[in-house]
Amino acid sequence: GQEILNVAGENIREWDVMDSGDQQKLTVSLHSPAKQTYSLKLTLEEALDSLPTEFPLPQIQAENVVRQRGNVTVETSRELEVETVSSEGLTQQSLSGQPAKDAPDALRPFGRFRYLGLPFDLTLSVKKAEPIIEVESFTRFKVEPDYSNFLTVFNYTVKRVGIFDTRIEIPADFEGVEATGDQVEDFAEETDADGNRILTVTFRNRVEGAVSFSVNGRLIRENNDDDALVPVFEPIDVSRHDGKVGLEIHTSLDPKTEEEGDLRQQDVSLLGGNVPGEGPLQIGFRYRGEAVPARIGFTLKKPQVTGEVFTMVEVREQLIRYQWTIAYNVLYAGVDTFVISVPESIADNLRHDGPLIQEVNKNYTPPEDAENPPVADDGEVLWAVILRDKKMGSYQLTLTLDEPISTISVADNEPTDDQSEETDENESDNANSFPVTLPEITLKNVQTES
Repeated sequence: GQEILNVAGENIREWDVMDSGDQQKLTVSLHSPAKQTYSLKLTLEEALDSLPTEFPLPQIQAENVVRQRGNVTVETSRELEVETVSSEGLTQQSLSGQPAKDAPDALRPFGRFRYLGLPFDLTLSVKKAEPIIEVESFTRFKVEPDYSNFLTVFNYTVKRVGIFDTRIEIPADFEGVEATGDQVEDFAEETDADGNRILTVTFRNRVEGAVSFSVNGRLIRENNDDDALVPVFEPIDVSRHDGKVGLEIHTSLDPKTEEEGDLRQQDVSLLGGNVPGEGPLQIGFRYRGEAVPARIGFTLKKPQVTGEVFTMVEVREQLIRYQWTIAYNVLYAGVDTFVISVPESIADNLRHDGPLIQEVNKNYTPPEDAENPPVADDGEVLWAVILRDKKMGSYQLTLTLDEPISTISVADNEPTDDQSEETDENESDNANSFPVTLPEITLKNVQTES
C-alpha cells in the first residue's frame, strides 16, 4: 500500500501514523491551534507491480470536517503510458494553463479532475511507453560495370519517448555495411531466425525528436551485364517508413527495368538534393514499408571513339621533325587499346609517348573473332597501343619522327643544264631546296577521324 514519506506544513510539532484496518490514520499535532485556513502537504509513495498493471488512486479523507472537496491532478513519466480504466464521482477539468515542462526527465500532465465529495474512484492502467517513430530514407544506388554500392541517409523523427538504438533490415548481398553519423556510437550486424540481415545502430545518448545517420555498403559485380536488385530497407518497430531511391548508372550500361517489385517510378527531379552523394541520376523509385525490390537489367553499350590528328613539321638545320598529336575522345564505355596504321618505312624510327601505356605492339594482328577488324593498307603496318587500364573521356597520344637532311637530298636538287642560264641567286636557291614528304598516320576503329 501507500507509504507516507513526508508531512509538510506550518507549526507542526509532530506527526504519527497508525494502521486502522486496511487504512492508515495520520495524526498531526501543532504547537498552537490553527485558525481560519491551514494547509498540509502529504507525500505518499507506492511501488507498482511489474508492468503492465492497474491501480486505484489513493483517497485521503480529512476527519471531523463538515465538507471535503478537491482536485486531482495526474502527471506521468515520459517512460510510461497511462489510460483511465474507470472513473466515478469525478469531473474532468481542462489542462489549459498547465505549465509546459521541456526537460527530458520532467513529468507530463495526464489529466485534471474535480470531486465534490467522497468517496470517488479513479483507476488507471499503466504500461511502458512505446516510441512513435517515423522514418524517411534517401538512397543513392551507384552501378558501375564491376561493382555497385549504396549510400542511404535515414531521417528519424522520434516522438513520445526517446530511443537508445534502432534496428534495420538491410539488403542481403552487400558487403562492408556500416553506419555513420554524429549520434552513432556503434553498429552491429546479425542474422535473425528467418535469415534476414539486421543492422543495429546504437546512439551515443537517448535520442528524441529528429536524428539522422547514414548507412553504406558495396557489392562486387561478377559480370558487367548482370542484373541488379535495387536496395530497399525496412526499419523495424517504426510506425511509418517512406523510402526514395535514385540510381546513378555508368554510361557504358544501358538500363532497363525488368521487374518493379513493390517500388514505384519516381521522377528524379523530385528527389532534389535529398539523395546523398553527387552525380546525375537516371532512374528514381519510391516505396513505403516492407517492399520487394525492383530488378534492373543492363545491356553493355559499345564504346564510341573519335580522334583528331594534329600534325606539326619542324625543319631544322640538320633534320626534319614530324610530330603527330592524336586526341582521342572515348564515350559510353572504356577502351584499353588504340590501333593506328603507320607507314612501314618509318615504323622502326617512330617514337611514341602517352600516359598509362603498358606496351606498344608494333606488328599487331587483330583476333580472329574481332568485330570489324582493322586492316593495314599496302606499305603500312598496324600498331596497337595497349594501356594499363580502360580509359574513358579524353586521351592523348604523341608520335615523333626525326629524319636527317642528307647530302643526297641536296644533290638531287642540283641545277640541270637547262637551268644553267638562270641568275646566280636562283642557282643558289635551287641548290639548297628540297621536297618535304609528309608520312600519313591513320587511326583505326574510330567512328570519326579528322
